[in-house]
Amino acid sequence: MSGADNKVESLRKGIFRKYMNKVISSKSDYGRTGLLFVLPFMIALVIMRILPMIYTIDLSFYSWDGLNERVFVGLDNYRRLLQDKDFYKAIYNTSFIWFLNIFFRLGVALICAVVFAQSHLRGKQFFKAVYYFPNLVTSSSVAVFSYLALDYQNGFINQILLKLGFSKKIDWLHIPILAQSSVAAIIWWMWFGYATILLTTGILSIPRDVIESSIVDGANAWKRFWKITMPLLKPIFTYVFITSFIGGLQNFEIPTLLTDGRGAPDKSLLTMVMQLYNLTYKNFQYGYGATYAVALFIIIATVSAFTFRVINGGGDDRGRGGAK
Repeated sequence: MSGADNKVESLRKGIFRKYMNKVISSKSDYGRTGLLFVLPFMIALVIMRILPMIYTIDLSFYSWDGLNERVFVGLDNYRRLLQDKDFYKAIYNTSFIWFLNIFFRLGVALICAVVFAQSHLRGKQFFKAVYYFPNLVTSSSVAVFSYLALDYQNGFINQILLKLGFSKKIDWLHIPILAQSSVAAIIWWMWFGYATILLTTGILSIPRDVIESSIVDGANAWKRFWKITMPLLKPIFTYVFITSFIGGLQNFEIPTLLTDGRGAPDKSLLTMVMQLYNLTYKNFQYGYGATYAVALFIIIATVSAFTFRVINGGGDDRGRGGAK
């Protein structure tokens, strides 16, 4: 290689090295800027979420009444938990109340979403707002209103039933299956509008050319719904299902306010978070209450991961792309 060629080659390498240094420097600056914006959130996450979680796990290995010195008990709290009948009762009640409303919630939300997705429907924005409104009302307000409706003596539902010819009042809050069904109906009313909005958005986001191509291929409305709409809504269904399950396991305000925290009748409304609250703040069993919290976290994490994997078929990339 001649001297001129060596100069050209060294010049080329110098330009390339200078360019790469500039790129790396700009990326580094961009990364530092991005980190600066994310840092406050990360600090808040560590302080408000991670540290309390670590403290709760640590506390679950102790016996503590909140006043005296903590006593290390190892796995005794977990052994007690596995033998606690109220623990299994709370799991059953929480799961059953959630199960009573989730499929009806998704079914009604899907029907409403299909209707709202029709561009020619008049007044659909008004109905969307009406259906979503219960989601904006606080749980305590809903519980007070529900008690006024369901009370055995003076509830207006019983008053209406008597005027319609019923001979007896119905004790909505003291017959176990009716109490559970009532709470499930209240939760359904509060949250089905939220699912409706998400599913409506999902349907409207389906590319129009996909629908038009299926029409050209001769697919009728029913086939388009099952072969195109439903598969493309899978990420939203996954999201709604998992978040509703997490919310269902944390069911607390409605049954607590309707039963004064007792979970009556026959503990049929005793939920996991209600029992956790009673143990921690009424019985001052902070260590055992922390064990309940850890168990609740494990159940939520396990079932959520399993549900996500099943609904998305284990390896469907489309299911990973779009869902809160």
